[in-house]
Amino acid sequence: MYISTTKQIDNKKHYIDKSNVHKLDVPNLYLRVFPKNKTFTFRYRRGNSYGWLTLGKYKSELKLAEARDLTTLIKMKISQNVSIDKIKSVLQFTKKPHEFVDVLNKFQESQLPTTTNKKMPTFRDMHEQWYEWKKPQWKNGKHVHQAMRDPRDLIYPYIGNKLINEITSDDIADALNPVLSRTYRTGEKLRGKISAIFDFALDRRLVKFNPTPKITSSLFFQGAKKESIPQGFFKVDMISELFRLLEPRNTTVSLATIFALSTVKRVEEVCAMQWSEVDLDKKQWFIQPDRTKNGRGHLCPLSDIAMGVLDVMSKQRTNKYVFPYKDRHLDLNAPCKQIKRIIEGRESEFKALESIKVPTAHGIRHTFKTWCNQKGVPQDHSEYQLNHYKHTIAEVYNHYDFFEERKKLSDDWNDFLKSYNNG
Repeated sequence: MYISTTKQIDNKKHYIDKSNVHKLDVPNLYLRVFPKNKTFTFRYRRGNSYGWLTLGKYKSELKLAEARDLTTLIKMKISQNVSIDKIKSVLQFTKKPHEFVDVLNKFQESQLPTTTNKKMPTFRDMHEQWYEWKKPQWKNGKHVHQAMRDPRDLIYPYIGNKLINEITSDDIADALNPVLSRTYRTGEKLRGKISAIFDFALDRRLVKFNPTPKITSSLFFQGAKKESIPQGFFKVDMISELFRLLEPRNTTVSLATIFALSTVKRVEEVCAMQWSEVDLDKKQWFIQPDRTKNGRGHLCPLSDIAMGVLDVMSKQRTNKYVFPYKDRHLDLNAPCKQIKRIIEGRESEFKALESIKVPTAHGIRHTFKTWCNQKGVPQDHSEYQLNHYKHTIAEVYNHYDFFEERKKLSDDWNDFLKSYNNG
């Protein structure tokens, strides 16, 4: 008889000198009852023989529902030719289903060597290693300076000399609370840096999980927190007027702004766009995972407006970037400044009634979502077009990105932008 409830697991007796194996109600999932604990295991086939993969101890590491979800994810990854050895390595980092795929992707993509130094580093050591690894990736000198200064000045006094694998969530909270109580925004950014440092340690198998608490945790001071105000966005019926004002300018900045308007992609994704990401024949643009906000690659259909922009830029190509400036890409603030100049004196005409701030290039995406809602566009289509990823088990199972549907959505948005010609 299959085990299907927690009560049945609790009723399974321990034996002094042997272990018993019991099948659960999910294929490949078993419960091993040892003299001192009960463990979930996954049975897999390798050639003509079978092997066992330990998932985690019952209760202390995995609940029954988590073991079921984890089993389903492992089966899916094996079907995608992910090796058992890689899955074993990932299970050393995390046993939680909601973290499993992310850690697996990082493990597969990471080219960082596993540490061979048996001496466990301190938080200070780990921060310095992370800083040297991350430093070449920053383009802004201010960010480089802050990445070293803030943890050194604000966190070292609390946990700088503590071994990285001995630091708890409470330790991090004790260090962060004074910062959050003074300047909440600085504390928020500092929490992100600490989390990145522990992710770095996780990749090197120095810690089993990232202990950095969420900002919503009761561990953190909430008194100084201010309500987040979104970027200013446009009236939907003024978006075609914005396109009309941008179209005749034909400069690199204006074309980049038009491209952002057409594709509804983030300004930083557009400004740093590379020709190697574009397939002109298929009319599509693939944004690499390291350039997206959620760390996931995104395939974007290109409308006639976007293709027209690429046609112009291809004739003045100077480097690997689609929108170049000297020997690098266009400044990330350029589209925002361009729109500010264009609507100067007419801000109240363009600003949506619900918008607190003056509309900027960042608000294009907000306006697009409003337009989609008004037109009755299915939520999945608009969310995938904006590359908003919901991290749930259901989303992990869904590998369909609605690309064909989004092509039509992109064309409809394209027609709406040009609608001033019909007004």
